[in-house]
Amino acid sequence: MAVSMGSGSGFHRFDTLIAIQISSRQVMLTELDTQEYFPAEMDSSLRTQFHKTLEKLKDRGAVLVPVSLPSTRYALSAYYVLASAEASSNLARYDGVRFGTYQKPPPGTDLSNTSAVYAQSRSKGFGPEVRKRILLGTYALTADAFDNYYLQAQRIRHAIKQDFDGIFRSPNVLLKNPTPPSTDGVDVLLHPTAISSAPKLGDAMQQGIDGYVQDVLTTPASLAGLPSVSVPWCTAADGWPVGMSVVGQWGNDQVVLRVSELMEAL
Repeated sequence: MAVSMGSGSGFHRFDTLIAIQISSRQVMLTELDTQEYFPAEMDSSLRTQFHKTLEKLKDRGAVLVPVSLPSTRYALSAYYVLASAEASSNLARYDGVRFGTYQKPPPGTDLSNTSAVYAQSRSKGFGPEVRKRILLGTYALTADAFDNYYLQAQRIRHAIKQDFDGIFRSPNVLLKNPTPPSTDGVDVLLHPTAISSAPKLGDAMQQGIDGYVQDVLTTPASLAGLPSVSVPWCTAADGWPVGMSVVGQWGNDQVVLRVSELMEAL
């Protein structure tokens, strides 16, 4: 896609989220608080690569303007509460009787105890990670934890949606009373897809809870229900690839795809 860009301007730091405004044939880059999309765990080489990408876009007339998505820092925690709760609810049907693998109980099992029969099939049919998420989700949906975990996560999800709606040019048409289009808003956000390259399978199995941090950059768009595409971008220090995410307002899928094409051509 050929885009005629306006004049560029300087910027104070390079580890930023980028937002692109393509309306009026101008591209604008939005500077975001470094703690929101560039956590301390991020591979330092990606910051350098991101700087180079900024320079390329600046050379084409990109403009940097400051914005913030303050609720982003809570997105990862909220995502795992909600995703685990949904997994617990949706996978409850797999009891080995109606759906899923049936595992014959060992000799001596009290067959009149349905929970014991179900437990054999569910333990055999689900892997360790799935069982872990089912247990977490089941706890989040209990009466004692519902308000403190599940409802809190839903509130964070709503706050994240409001943050995104506040920076996009296009209104969120899903809202009952959407705000008018903003002349100061942007059309697309750009940020690294992950904080590092993908770990090796053996390393990933040993990372424990640290492995979940890889999702920190992709969960905000998922929670907000926004169109997002990860395009090939650069290689990390270990030589393995990392993508760049292009995120747009709800319903602006075509814009996201057009900008993705632009990014691949850089």
